Amino acid sequence: MKRRDAIQMVGLGAAFSLPVAATATQQAQVNNRFIRTLDSTNELKTALLEAGDVVMTLGYRVPGDGGGALFRIMEQPDESLRDAFVLDVGGDGLIAVLHGLHSVQYRIFGAVGDGKHDDGAAINLAHEYANEHGLPIENHHGIFNLGDRREIPIETAVNWGETVFLIDESHHTKEPIFHVRSSIQEDIILEEEDRLQLARSIKPGVTVLEILAKYKNHLIHLWDPKDLIGARAGFNAHSGRAKEELLYVEEAGKIVGDIAWEFKDSVNIDIHPLDTSFLTIQGGTFKLSGTYPTDANPRGYVNNGILVSRSRTIMKDQWVGLQSGKEDVSMLAQSGFYYFAKVYNVRLENIRLIPREKDREGTGHDVPHGTYGIGANRVLGLTLVNVTSEGDWIHWGVMGTNMLKDVTVEQCRINRFDVHFHLWNLTMRDCRIGYKGINLTGGGQLVVTNTVVQSHSFLNFRHDYGAKWDGDIIVRDCALQVVRDGTTRLLSCRSGDHAYGYQIGLPRKVVVQNFTFNYEVKPDNVEPAIIIDTAQFAERKVAQALSFPQLILIEDVEIVGRGEGCSFLHISDIEHYFIPRSSGSDTNSSTNAKIILRNIHTTTNDFLEIRPSNVSTRDSNQIAPYPKIRIDDLDHLSIVLTGIKADVSIQHSTVHRLHLGVEDLLEGEVTFSSCKFEPMVHAGKQEVFKLKTTECTSFVNCRWHLPKLDGKLAAAWIDGNGVFVLNDHVRFNHINSQLGSDIWKYADQHGITLDENFLAKLFLHRSSSSDG
Repeated sequence: MKRRDAIQMVGLGAAFSLPVAATATQQAQVNNRFIRTLDSTNELKTALLEAGDVVMTLGYRVPGDGGGALFRIMEQPDESLRDAFVLDVGGDGLIAVLHGLHSVQYRIFGAVGDGKHDDGAAINLAHEYANEHGLPIENHHGIFNLGDRREIPIETAVNWGETVFLIDESHHTKEPIFHVRSSIQEDIILEEEDRLQLARSIKPGVTVLEILAKYKNHLIHLWDPKDLIGARAGFNAHSGRAKEELLYVEEAGKIVGDIAWEFKDSVNIDIHPLDTSFLTIQGGTFKLSGTYPTDANPRGYVNNGILVSRSRTIMKDQWVGLQSGKEDVSMLAQSGFYYFAKVYNVRLENIRLIPREKDREGTGHDVPHGTYGIGANRVLGLTLVNVTSEGDWIHWGVMGTNMLKDVTVEQCRINRFDVHFHLWNLTMRDCRIGYKGINLTGGGQLVVTNTVVQSHSFLNFRHDYGAKWDGDIIVRDCALQVVRDGTTRLLSCRSGDHAYGYQIGLPRKVVVQNFTFNYEVKPDNVEPAIIIDTAQFAERKVAQALSFPQLILIEDVEIVGRGEGCSFLHISDIEHYFIPRSSGSDTNSSTNAKIILRNIHTTTNDFLEIRPSNVSTRDSNQIAPYPKIRIDDLDHLSIVLTGIKADVSIQHSTVHRLHLGVEDLLEGEVTFSSCKFEPMVHAGKQEVFKLKTTECTSFVNCRWHLPKLDGKLAAAWIDGNGVFVLNDHVRFNHINSQLGSDIWKYADQHGITLDENFLAKLFLHRSSSSDG
């Protein structure tokens, strides 16, 4: 910092108590030393002072303006004071050195705080001084215009209280306004031998590495631009991103941050030492102009707020919004008012901010890229608590990020949560997510509880990155509030026919308990509601194997606001799916997956449909799905399983249509218990139930009713059910099967006497090879 000319821009300040009755001529004797009092810091330039004087100023410009400070008058400082902020004062060759500071506030550095003057330079200098001397910023009030000042450095704690910052967004650049950074700047460069050893040791499942023990409290970033993954499809398509990992090292080489990838020897490794304290930036109101620099590249991004590159940073109790009477007319994409970059353990708490406008009326006013209120890239351990940012369809999204791990979102109300590429581990609870929804790709543990989403999908796995979630999904006590027409989805797993550069498919585990599709706002929406939606391909151009869940548990799903129910899962190319191999996997004789479905408000359309496509591409080393399917308490059940081996058990359900197996033969077995059969027939199709299996088909305590065609009774179709013909044969195993009262009534009306031998077969019958 330059000593001789800095006073020409700003003044200095300290946190101390001034005598209320002090005047410009008073002197006070403290500890046998005289403290001279001046009206303002400006008077230091002309006052007749001597070396050794201590001067108290009552303000920067005038007494009481908040800019008072305590100074020591010295001759030219020695080398030890080369970084101190000093002022030229009256007296030949004398300087004034700021003295006795315990905290820093902006007015002492010349900031006016009236909302009219440009205070950016003064605020910048205040933070530089605070950083140099390790002092907190304590500035609790005032309205400060930041002008075109950017990259104001923050390295110490800040309490802005009710301070208001006016931000003229026409000065935006790629540089942030405030930069929260660490004073630790050095990185560690590994020796080549250590780099190779670490590169070869990092792999999924590893939690401790002895080689890392000496790097406790360090953040490790691995990236390899020669090993690309995540090739993006569609708009903004690219050939892939560098494979990356972010890890934090605890005691004895314990790793924090699940490892998702293995690396080649070409990987780069950075090791960053971290601060051992949490830095809190608290309070403050930020009012934006909504404008933009008209000479900037409209295809680029600008940084419009606070960049955090220091780990262990907490941002809390802040308000961000437009200035009164202003509109968001910016044509430039915003990277995020809050942006986190390569950090560990950071937090936003009690924050109100706005999503930015993108899709305005008339395409000439649209922002060319996604534009955000929160951005993040390469973050391990991000927590959002009580963050509010809502908007309409015109707004793009409050959250747009890449490469996040271990994210927690609590008690938030935001219009969008979006991770473009590779989120690993997300916990979301007690939240309300607006029109733009939850958009993800990645893996690990995804747990969402007590959360409502107002969109077309509850969880949308991004199509452009392969709709990938490599891990477990748990959704409990949640709802999708439908706010527009069209298909709605609980899990949208619609990947494209594209080479994404990594394994895609369905999650490893899906658990959904107590979920509601709420159509009260759109009761006229009769489009399908789907629990797990996948892309349908008769034939894939890109040959790739797709992972199939080892567990799907869906229970207590209801639809309110309309009568039409939901469907569960449709797969049109099952031969492309496989079960990830584990040690001891039996590829032939036993089931390798579970599908458990209970108490679901279903539709009369196909609830579950699995078919093969035209071309089989299964590798001999892949394990085909062989699920154990358990269905309980479904009112409308229609199932088509024509390309999969399965053991099926259905109980306490109303069955409308079942087509199991290829060429009338399901590889596996099927059992019905305490079910009602109400056939839904289609004109031109004789059989509604195809139930023959390689093992056995059994009915226990089941009841049969007349078929319906287009919702009306169609008794003429009764013998086309594929299970029995009245007064003739009975197929499959039966224990206490019964005819419904409507069939007895039909028989009576048509003079049909039901044969006792036929009824006895329904009561107890064992199938033979001839009857199925």
